[in-house]
Amino acid sequence: MLIAATPGENLIDFGVRRLPPLCYNEKMKTKSSRFDSDRNNKATAGRRTPKLVLFLLLLLATSCHRPPPASQNAQATPSPSASVSSQSFPQRVGLVNDFANAFNASQKKNLESALTQVKSDSDVEFVVVTLDSTNGQPLFDYSLALARQWAPGGDSRKGLVLVLSIKDREWRLQVSRTLEKVLPDEVCLSLAEPAEDLYRQGKYAEGVEAYVKAIGDRLREKH
Repeated sequence: MLIAATPGENLIDFGVRRLPPLCYNEKMKTKSSRFDSDRNNKATAGRRTPKLVLFLLLLLATSCHRPPPASQNAQATPSPSASVSSQSFPQRVGLVNDFANAFNASQKKNLESALTQVKSDSDVEFVVVTLDSTNGQPLFDYSLALARQWAPGGDSRKGLVLVLSIKDREWRLQVSRTLEKVLPDEVCLSLAEPAEDLYRQGKYAEGVEAYVKAIGDRLREKH
């Protein structure tokens, strides 16, 4: 059973880095999750900070913190670790890259059809990848480096890479900078909820197909 991620630890946006327009591989952001049904953060959402503590925090924030001057050359974007960046990735075989053998032939055909429809409707190249495991490497780093190497979307810079690590029970969606306004973090996570329900049941192909179609509907709506 795949476990859903705790919302709040997965909104890593590194699209703030401003680089040359054709550097698709440097202009990505990620949406991610662990497939876990436990969403404990909601239980603490209503807790209030005591007034005295809040006052002290405000005092510290206003008197002890001096933001650094803005720099056009600042690189706020996190990069994958050197070990991940330098490793060799599997050869891309198409829109569906089922290295974990999670899909049967019929399911793969349905997914390819759904992904092709996304490309036809919105000119976005959407690539799906399944892995057994990243063998201890953070899926954030792995999926980012993979997306940079494969660079779906090409010159249009309109690409998506969805990576499922089955044994690690995690998923990551890498979104090119060009698409970040159409697919912000909160939208991608909301659209993924029905898919996560299917992942928990071991229905990976059905979950991925549902997510691809939801993303496709969103892109078509905003196209």
